[in-house]
Amino acid sequence: MNLRRRFLARLGLLSLTPFAWWLRSVQAAAPWLSFRPAAFEVTTDSVLIWVCCDAEATLRVQYAAGEGWGEATLSEPVTLASGTGYTAAIPLKGLQPDRQYRYRITDSDGKPRDADFTNGSFRTAPAAVRDFAFVFSGDTHARHRPFKLFELMAEKKPDFFVHLGDTVYADSPRSQFRAELDYYRIKHREVRSDTYLQKFLAAIPTFAMWDDHEVENDFTSLHPAIPIGRQAFREFWPVRNEKDDNATVLYRRFKWSPACEFFMLDTRQYRDQGGYGPGLGLTLLGARQLLWLKAGLKASTATFKFICTSVPFHQGGVDKWGGFKVERQALVDFIRQEGIRNVVILSADLHAAGDLSDDKTGLTEFLVGPIAAPLQPVLAPNSRTRETARPGSYVGDEYNFGLIRIAQREGKTVLRHEVVDAQGKVRYSREIVVAV
Repeated sequence: MNLRRRFLARLGLLSLTPFAWWLRSVQAAAPWLSFRPAAFEVTTDSVLIWVCCDAEATLRVQYAAGEGWGEATLSEPVTLASGTGYTAAIPLKGLQPDRQYRYRITDSDGKPRDADFTNGSFRTAPAAVRDFAFVFSGDTHARHRPFKLFELMAEKKPDFFVHLGDTVYADSPRSQFRAELDYYRIKHREVRSDTYLQKFLAAIPTFAMWDDHEVENDFTSLHPAIPIGRQAFREFWPVRNEKDDNATVLYRRFKWSPACEFFMLDTRQYRDQGGYGPGLGLTLLGARQLLWLKAGLKASTATFKFICTSVPFHQGGVDKWGGFKVERQALVDFIRQEGIRNVVILSADLHAAGDLSDDKTGLTEFLVGPIAAPLQPVLAPNSRTRETARPGSYVGDEYNFGLIRIAQREGKTVLRHEVVDAQGKVRYSREIVVAV
């Protein structure tokens, strides 16, 4: 049974004979995209365009600045093969900064397909300081489709989106879970089949990280399925390596104007087995990633330095930074000793939102999520009573996302953070003003 048939079998669609015949007919007209394309890892002069087919096909991307296709450019042809699950991340280079681009997928000869399904758009990162906005959240469980929250995110007209992990719940339901590459691919296809998500990703450039459910709940560096879980994640959520020769590395950084730099962490594949004790000698990031993070923070000239972590920083528990207290404190001490200012931590995983900023560390942390997954009061019934007494209390009764706007005002850079729920209501807001 091929990948498409396995995917449809899980959705219960193979019993529909007319649908099966229709599917066979469109597969014959290669290339046929399984989902809408998407833009990832955009910079001032480049982007990765993600595509996925049902069978082997050779595709190209046609792209142009502005409204028309008169001066469009064609990418080199790329063949989607079974070794990558019939996916590809097609690089577009030589772009202009802060420009809006249109793109569409074509056959190998440059002939475009159905424009309603195969096209998209993105804006490159600005090289100069300007106002902008971005959205961020985490946790997309296929069982909780449709992902209507993405429609609300799009209405905010963000410049980009940061997915903070649990892009898929491969280990749910447990009774069906298999740590196999094809199974991971099927679970990613389930998530990507959501039409709200597809439409959003086709229009909003995305940066994504993984957390535990891309492999298995609470996994650490000892899990044997890390290589195949990582492969499936990269096939559906492309990552631009800082060193192109090492496909195992998921942590990286990017800038959005000189005002903001983002450090995307990998809190999974290098971590030791944590614990509630002092955590002596335990690492969450691994030595190389920790050195990379410290060096990047120290060298950064951005006004705001965003540390994007899939698990909360100011939280206890074996699966959070609190399970690695020595390493966490070492990072806090380094930031303080080096005089690194305006560090903002963005986190998810707790299926709730709140302001976890801590006076003891001097660091700001905004927790968000879920996009579509069990809510915190369901996971922990006493959480509402326990947390509502604190400032920036949890939003645990609605799906939610974070919206951050960066604005320049009379020699100051202003960060405004909002937690927006599934009804479009702002549940919490906070401003940080920095003189520049």
